[in-house]
Amino acid sequence: MTLPMFPLNTDGLDIAGKDILVERLNITNFDDAVTVKASTQKNSYATCSSNIVVRDCTINFGVGMTIGSITPSDDYSCVDGVQFLNHEFHHPLKAIYIKTNPGTTTSMEPGSGGRIANVLYQ
Repeated sequence: MTLPMFPLNTDGLDIAGKDILVERLNITNFDDAVTVKASTQKNSYATCSSNIVVRDCTINFGVGMTIGSITPSDDYSCVDGVQFLNHEFHHPLKAIYIKTNPGTTTSMEPGSGGRIANVLYQ
C-alpha cells in the first residue's frame, strides 16, 4: 500500500475485531501505518479487539505500529492480545505508539472504562 506524499490523518490500515492476521504489507505514509482500534461491548462480533498478529511488514516513514487511541467509555474500550512481529522500519516518525486518552466515563459504574493488555512488540 503506497500513499501520496505527506497526507495527514491517513492511517495505512485500521483493525478492530478478533482472530486477525495481517502480514507482508509494504506501507509508505505519514500517519499510523497499522493501528489496532478498540472494540466495545456494543460490537456484536468482538467485545474486545483480541488475538491479533501483525507480522513481516515494511514501513516507510509513518508513525509505525499503533494501539489506539483508547478512550474510557461506558461501553468498555478493549484491546487485548496483540503481537507486532518482525517489522522493518525506514525513517519512522515513531515505530511504536500506544495512544491513550485520559478521562472518565459518564456513568463511572463497574464495567465502564477501558483496557489495553498483553501487547507484544518484537
